[in-house]
Parts: sequence; structure tokens; C-alpha cells
Amino acid sequence: MPTRRGSALWLLLCASCTSKDDTVPTASGASTVATEASARPSASVRGAGSGELAAASSSLGLGTIGPGPGRAVKPAPKPLSRARMGAISVSGTLPPEVIQRIVRQHFAKLAVCYDKGLAANATLEGRVMMTFEIQADGSVKDAQSGGDLPSQAVLACFSKIFGAFTFPQPESGVVKVSLPIGLSPSDKRLGGKAIAEARQPELEKALTGAGCTDLSASELTGGQGVLVYAVNRGGKPFKITFAPASSETDALSQDDIDRLAVNAVAQGTFFLAVEGEDSVASKALLDALLK
Repeated sequence: MPTRRGSALWLLLCASCTSKDDTVPTASGASTVATEASARPSASVRGAGSGELAAASSSLGLGTIGPGPGRAVKPAPKPLSRARMGAISVSGTLPPEVIQRIVRQHFAKLAVCYDKGLAANATLEGRVMMTFEIQADGSVKDAQSGGDLPSQAVLACFSKIFGAFTFPQPESGVVKVSLPIGLSPSDKRLGGKAIAEARQPELEKALTGAGCTDLSASELTGGQGVLVYAVNRGGKPFKITFAPASSETDALSQDDIDRLAVNAVAQGTFFLAVEGEDSVASKALLDALLK
């Protein structure tokens, strides 16, 4: 059975990708670009493949990564976690904005790394400092990750992904880059508690607060802690599927995730989906549950 911790986020969960650059030349010929970027990749947090990564890049407005033109892309739950690109320092002949663009195109893959970390530690957050060299052919050498993020697994994952990047060829010489990326779980709350702490009582509180009535709960067959609620809101029936952050990493099968992904959010092992005959009303209920 596929694991639920295979992808994510996103980086960056429930925010759009924006950036603001301010380039300042330095005496050494290097340049520093202050960038604030929030990304919301639509990557599955469980068993992500090329289809999920393509969906993530599309939500960022970055085109398609993974499957080629004409191939169907499966929907994926919207990640709730967030990433913020800090000030980039570049020494060499490649423009900083070009480097930033390539990195943003791969945010979905970085989200996979972070969401694996969130599956192991639902409150994991901190800064990853990436340093690397872009060679004459555009390949990356010596991709190193540091910073204060307390997860060696996530740091190693970032290094591996950055090491596989390909950039445009510099005009001359080697380009040295330093780039910090801040990672944090969502600040959304369910029933008054943080996502990492929300359990069944918080879900029921959120459902009641959103105007839902006739709550009926059951456990998903074989779902290892996954709850399914039948509720009524505004005269319309809905089904809620909820896996708290404390649930097992393989509590939902990939078939379940694919079926529920249209109106679903995820962060680490946390998963919340709303099903209903009216997709717009389902999304409105999902938004009302998370505040």
C-alpha cells in the first residue's frame, strides 16, 4: 500500500506564489536579491508521482513538470504547509532572477521533502540554507544544505534535489549561490486547534460551527484511525473524510486519495476532504472548517 507521507505540501500550503525582487550590487561583483515568495503546490502528500508534481507546478503557474504534453494529470490534495524564499546571494555571470525562477519551478519536489518531515514531526519548521555551484554546462556541483531546520532527512532530500537541477549556461566561469528557504506548517486551525493537534472533538466543533447538523460518524474500513462523517448543511448532504496528524502514514490508500482529492487539503499525515453533489458548496464547507 502506498504511503501517505510521499509528497506535499508546499511548500507552502494555502497561499499563492508571489515574488518581489530588489537587486543590490555588491562591491565584489556579487548581487543579492531580496525575495519573498509563498507557494502552494498542489502535490499529494502520499505516494506522489510525476502526475502529482505536474499538478503542483501548474498551481504555481509554472507550467508542467513530470508528464509531457497531452498526458492526464491526477488531482491532488492541496498542501497546507508553506515555504518562503529568502534573499539570494549570487557570485557569477548568471542573473539571480533566472536562478530563482528555476528553483521555483521545482518547489513541488521540495514540498515532497518537507511533507515527509511533517509526517514524522507535525510541528517541524525552520530555515534551510542552500549553497551550490552552477558549472559552465549549467549543471550543479556541491549542493549543500544547512540552516536550523531540525531534520537531517529533509536537509539531505533538499541537497539531492538541488544537485539534480539544470540551469542555463553562465556567460563565463562558475556561479556560486546561497539561498535560504523558510519552511513552516500552516497556521490554519481546525476547531480552535492547530492542524497538528486537531482530533475528532475539534472536527466536530468545526462542523457544528460551520452550521452542519445531523452528524453521524464511522471509521473508514481498514483506515487505521480515519473517520468518515455524514452531515447536513443548508439542506445539502456531505461526507467528510478526516485523518488526523496522529493517524498512520498509510491509513488512506492511493485510490482513496485520488477519489477525494478534488476538495481536500493535506499536511504531513493530516488529511481532510469534503464530498457533496455540489462541488462549489463542498469547497465552501472545506473553507469554513479551516480558519
